[in-house]
Amino acid sequence: MKTLELYFEYCCSPIWTRENTNDILQPIDLDENQISNLLNPYLIKEIDELDNMYQETYNDDYPPDPLHNDNLREYIFVNRVLTSAKLLEKELRGKYEFIFDWEYWKSELNKLEEKLYL
Repeated sequence: MKTLELYFEYCCSPIWTRENTNDILQPIDLDENQISNLLNPYLIKEIDELDNMYQETYNDDYPPDPLHNDNLREYIFVNRVLTSAKLLEKELRGKYEFIFDWEYWKSELNKLEEKLYL
């Protein structure tokens, strides 16, 4: 079964895929790929917006440190990522093996909730 992963990385798409088990995951542009035909257009738009939010944090001077260090902004971003991942997994069920680091993102959400006293 083909694999699709939601993974945010600077300077490329957050959607990664591989055709065969031995292939390396490659970022793909949803607008130029057949996968977009399987997805709700609102979900594609949401993933694009999340990618834009992520790319805005790129620090050209020192990439490991993001430009925006705002806990509320990060909390909103993480919530949207988790919701989009749930919807993406549902839309791709039976067509692609969906990979997403649920543990990492839920942990990030919990940390941010503590920082924000939620």
